[in-house]
Amino acid sequence: MKYLIFYCVRTLICMSFLECCELDYLNPFDELCAQIPHHRSKRAGIFDIDADTIRDIITNGIPAFNITTLDPLTLPDTYDVELPPASGVMTVNELHLENVTLTGLGGFVSNKFEVSIRTIPIVPFEFDLSFFLNATADYIKLDLLIGDMIPLYGDGTLELGIDNLRLNGKLVLHVSTPVTITTMDVAVSIDGTEFDISNIMYMGGTQYARTFNRVMSETTPQILGFSLDGLVAQIKDLVNNYTTENNISLNNLLGYANP
Repeated sequence: MKYLIFYCVRTLICMSFLECCELDYLNPFDELCAQIPHHRSKRAGIFDIDADTIRDIITNGIPAFNITTLDPLTLPDTYDVELPPASGVMTVNELHLENVTLTGLGGFVSNKFEVSIRTIPIVPFEFDLSFFLNATADYIKLDLLIGDMIPLYGDGTLELGIDNLRLNGKLVLHVSTPVTITTMDVAVSIDGTEFDISNIMYMGGTQYARTFNRVMSETTPQILGFSLDGLVAQIKDLVNNYTTENNISLNNLLGYANP
């Protein structure tokens, strides 16, 4: 989940001005507005970003910023998931994933996606996006305690379906050099999940795998809620480190938008 949101946020930064004409953010506000006729709302300086533009970036990536396709999205070959203990629900001692593939990012629904240039060089985004996702892992190894009572450990393969993962919040960028996130507030909700671990070993195999799948399907949204604050802080650091290491500036973004 951390890498999913990180890739989404990194993409938002790199496409935030893709539909703008060339402009100098030091120009007067009215002049800036006059140069950006596309997707203007009734509020001066507030612009709706075209969802088709985002889908195109998700599908094709942005080679200039070393961003490859995000649908399908392949996460690092190996990934160790760290989750805080959720008392009464689950304690994760080890959760190791290999060859994770995520599909569905390009099919998102945009309920709201606005950017304001009124306060440049401070640029706030407001967004409300819904995703219907499917994740698979060729290998999963786990060691955990369900409900503070039932131990489960072993390995197998994983398939996870997420029904309506909704990201709602506000992202504030400072578009100096490099572009950085100053504020990141995200609320996450999930309508439902379908969790399927196959070939799980230990404690009777299939019987306990079925129990675990049911418990995980029911508790994944709750576990995400427990983890959200820590995930958001990590993602903010990841994105700011990325933009700093690559020295990404507003001029870089505008140059890509207007080659």
